[in-house]
Amino acid sequence: MRNPGHVDGELTEFHTAADLVDHNCRVSYTHGLYKYDPIADKEDEPIRVQVKKASQDTDENWKNSIPTDGYTDDEIDLFAGYAPEPDKVFYVLIEETGSEFSVLNETGEI
Repeated sequence: MRNPGHVDGELTEFHTAADLVDHNCRVSYTHGLYKYDPIADKEDEPIRVQVKKASQDTDENWKNSIPTDGYTDDEIDLFAGYAPEPDKVFYVLIEETGSEFSVLNETGEI
């Protein structure tokens, strides 16, 4: 039986890849020990994306958060957070984050 956490991670990456394609990006997958997951190519500009499943705040169900600590702008360009409820992906540039980033159930723009 597969680890449910690994399955959730893969589904999160697939939802994000589909959303990136909807935003006119080409998506390439990486293999190996990289800090980023896919690479999105928008207008011939590569974007290193770290994908996280967003956690819904138990006290404020309208708020979703992703952990962003442990990464630098030398390693990644963009965080993507997938929120299963309401089935949306949001984005934030690494330089706009601290150790965690929260959104109000809305999709960010690339």
